[in-house]
Amino acid sequence: MSTEDNKAVSNRIAAAIAAHDFDTIDALVAPEFAAGLKQALEEIYQAFPDFAGVNEIQVAEGDYVANHAKATGTHRGEWMGIPPTGRQVVFETITIDEIRDGRLVNAAIVNNTEHLVEQLGARLRAEVVEDASPGR
Repeated sequence: MSTEDNKAVSNRIAAAIAAHDFDTIDALVAPEFAAGLKQALEEIYQAFPDFAGVNEIQVAEGDYVANHAKATGTHRGEWMGIPPTGRQVVFETITIDEIRDGRLVNAAIVNNTEHLVEQLGARLRAEVVEDASPGR
């Protein structure tokens, strides 16, 4: 597929995410990746039921499409232990989608979680876990 075709697939997936359309996600995302994606989206939709956004910037090369996406949502359910605030927030995400044969097979996703938490009037708090090292 061409880079333009791959960008179109990435945009269709973004539109399906904004529409909470799991049927389209199932059609455009490889099954081994779709389950985890849908689980993550369910958590977002529960906390931000009006979550919607678009890819604003795209760059593609070969099987890869890099996206800068913005979305909005209203915090109506608990998220990351933060009780609902009713605040409208802006999500900013960068993804690098790997598209093969017209389907998303993998994605590297980077969110600005700290900024999102700040918009909710909260702060991230790190906690040391004693037995977190591999092999313990």
